[in-house]
This record gives sequence, structure tokens and C-alpha cells, in this order.
Amino acid sequence: MTNSMGRLSKSTFLSGLQCEKRLWLELHKPEVLEELSSSQEQLLEQGQLVGAYARDCFPEGVLIESHGNSAIVETRKAIKDQTPMLFEAAFQTQGLFIRCDILERTPQNAWQLIEVKSTTKFDSNLHIPDIAVQWYVLEQNHIPIESVNLMYINSKDCVYPDLSNLFVVEDVTHEVALFKAGLPEKLSLFQHMLSGSEPEKPIGYRCSHPHHCPIKPICWVHVPEKSIFTIPRLHRNKSQKLIEENCLAIHDLPDDFPLTETQQRYVQSVKTNRVEINKTQISTELSRLAYPLYFFDFETFNPPIPRFDGMRPYQQFPFQYSCHVLDKNGERVHKAYLHRDESDPRLPLTKSLMSDIESQGSIIVYNASFERRVLNELMDAMPQYAEALSGMIDRLWDQMLVFKNHYMHPDFLGSASIKNVLPVLVPELSYNQLAVKKGDEAQAIWDQMIREKNVNQKLALESALKDYCKMDTFAMVRIHQVLSSL
Repeated sequence: MTNSMGRLSKSTFLSGLQCEKRLWLELHKPEVLEELSSSQEQLLEQGQLVGAYARDCFPEGVLIESHGNSAIVETRKAIKDQTPMLFEAAFQTQGLFIRCDILERTPQNAWQLIEVKSTTKFDSNLHIPDIAVQWYVLEQNHIPIESVNLMYINSKDCVYPDLSNLFVVEDVTHEVALFKAGLPEKLSLFQHMLSGSEPEKPIGYRCSHPHHCPIKPICWVHVPEKSIFTIPRLHRNKSQKLIEENCLAIHDLPDDFPLTETQQRYVQSVKTNRVEINKTQISTELSRLAYPLYFFDFETFNPPIPRFDGMRPYQQFPFQYSCHVLDKNGERVHKAYLHRDESDPRLPLTKSLMSDIESQGSIIVYNASFERRVLNELMDAMPQYAEALSGMIDRLWDQMLVFKNHYMHPDFLGSASIKNVLPVLVPELSYNQLAVKKGDEAQAIWDQMIREKNVNQKLALESALKDYCKMDTFAMVRIHQVLSSL
């Protein structure tokens, strides 16, 4: 057994199940891993909050607060003292270290293992290996397990402020037992692999599933920009076949490779460097617009533990919007709202919306299904504004549909996303210089900002959020100008 095995934890063991090369690098060369993004850090924080809330459901539980070997010693003492329930109990076997969310002693003097997840359903691919590793280590430590349960978020029936039914508990003993049987062989394989040199593994579906791999930039450095992975909705079985044939560039794709009509059009546009623009249809779509034009975008947040009246777990609520208003003379003004504290943003945001968007004019958005859903939920929460909000929904115009249906460019890389379209149509505009570059980052930064006590830091976070949301709607303005010039 190598020194690296002494650092093997449940999370790194699960990394090995996804990819052995990932495990080897995580333990031998952790400095090469991608740093966690703000959105990934927020997911970890939310998971910790869910875990803490789950512990509150069991007031008789005792939390093992120490770390490493001290936690193992503290756990042994608590078990010897007949503690009825343990949180974060720590165990180790064969260099594999684990901590259990909840261990509950049963009347038969055995134990029930409860794993807490912030997901909204049982996912066998994600959850079974995770729980099986814990059960295996417990078994090796002579801790008899009577049943294994998954405790996860109830997103259907739980409504704030009543959080008494926030969790669903599901018995997964049988499924986990079947998977656990193969773990000794896996552990032995990992021990042998970790004692050797860095393994070589081909790229594939597992580089993003069940989680994004932090070594993907290393393994994918040879993948060209216009690769088979940009082909819209290409089934993973087909992409895997091409990987095995070392066919990664679209230019190397055989002409007779089976593709849908849309996929074939994209592949041919890349191979011939051909841009397809249906100017007539675009002109028809633009002719439906009525001035003034409101280029509009929401930013939303969806915490696993709901915070405001009438909200369910993971239900989205808007905390910010940006709106560029363009009149028929070409004059443009910018209007915006950003909620700055931990109170419910829905009412003040809606009041601001009523002031900034008048009853006439098209509301231009990118991916209208999102804004439509947010507006519908605001209607449900505040029926006094239902008529005005419904009128806004009726006036939505989806700019993204132009690029889904009438404008194909090989440099869009098979996507109609504004992040792909903007650099091609308006190359002088870029999100790269912004502190916040993506919507999931905006969620994380906002949640940090409303809790920030340092005034200067809070102002910096506010500024980053305003710049990002403003860029989204200004990008739509500039794209509209390009489309109009056609």
C-alpha cells in the first residue's frame, strides 16, 4: 500500500470509479486540477446547509466534530458509550477513510445508515456507489448495518414556511448491497494503480458524467474547437464510436456517418465553411416587433431549502433584471433592478418591473421559456399584478429562435447560445473581461453579496452582478442591430 492510499477518501474513491486517471492525479498531482468555480463552491455550501438541516431533524444525535484520526477515536468512544445516533461518524479501513452523514442505532443493537443528499430524487448511478463505499468500510470495522437509507429533498409537497416535510427517506438497502459486493476488487485495483505511474485513459462520456472532471482540460487539450462534440444532440454511443476510431475533428467525419438532417447541415457548414442565413424569414420575424423594444433578462436563484412564503425547494425566484429600451429613433436607455439584502425580492422587483416596462412594445429575450416561467411564477405569488405580468408574457419575442431556425454559422459550434453567437456577430463584445461570466456564477455571487458585511466587498460584488446582467441585454441589442442590417 502506498502513502497515497493513506489519503484515499470516499470522494477520491468515487473519482476513481469515474476515471482512474482522475484518481491518480487527484492524489499524486492535485496542483493540476481545475480550481472550483464560484458556482461549484456554492453547490458544496448548499450541500452542507442541507446536511445541517437534516441533523436538526434528529435532536438526539451527537456530532463528531474533530477531524482525521481524532474523529475516528471520537467515533469509537461514542459507540462504546452507547450513543443512539451519530452525525459525521468517522471510520477507516485499508487506507480508505469515510464519514457517515447519520448513523442511527436500532433496537437490535445494529445500525441504520442514512445518507443525506441535496438532490430531489434517488439517482442509482450517483448515489449507490457513494453509499456502498460507506457500508463496506463500516462492515470492515465490524459495525452491523441493518438498513441503508437515502434522505433527499422533497420538491413536490414541501412549501415554505412549513419545512416539516422537507425530506423524503427511501430504503435503498438491496440496491446498495448488490453494488457493495464488487468493492473489494475495486479497492485492490486502485491500490495497485496508485502505486504505479500515471494511467492513460481515452476521453469519453465519463469526462462529464456523473460529474464534470477537473482534469478534463488536460485530457482534452488535443480536441479541436470544431469537434464531433459540437454536433447538436449527437448520441453518446455515436460519439464513443468516433472516439474509438480516433475521429475527433468534424473535417475527419466520414460523409456516410449516420446523422439527423440538422446534424448533417451543421457538419456540412463546418466542412465547407458555409454560413446559412434565411434573410427573408429573419425579416419576417423582425417585422413582428413593435416599438419601443425592451431587451430584457432575469437572473434567478433556486436554493434547495426554500426561503420565502409559498416557495418550494429549488423553485426559482428572480433577484435581478436588466432592460435596454430602444425606441424607433434609435435612442437607447438602460434600466435595471438588483436586490441587495436577504429579504424576499419578488415584490420590490415586480414593482420596479411595472415602472420600467410600459404596456406597449415587444419584450425581446433570449430563450423565452425561461422568462415566461419566471413571469408566470411571479403572477402566482402576486395576483395583484397578474394582468400586467400576463401582458408582458404575451409580448415576449425570442431572439434565440432566429439562430435555431434561420441562421447557421460554423463558428457557433453547433449551439444557439448567446455566448456562442455574440463573439461571431459582434466580436468586439466579450464576457471574458467581466468578473461574472455565466448565469450560475451570478447566482453564487448574489447569494454571497446579500450576506456580505464588508461594505467595499459588497459594492464590488454588486458591481460585478450589474455588469454581467447589463452585458446580457446589451448583447441582445447589438445582435438585433446586426440582424436588422441584413
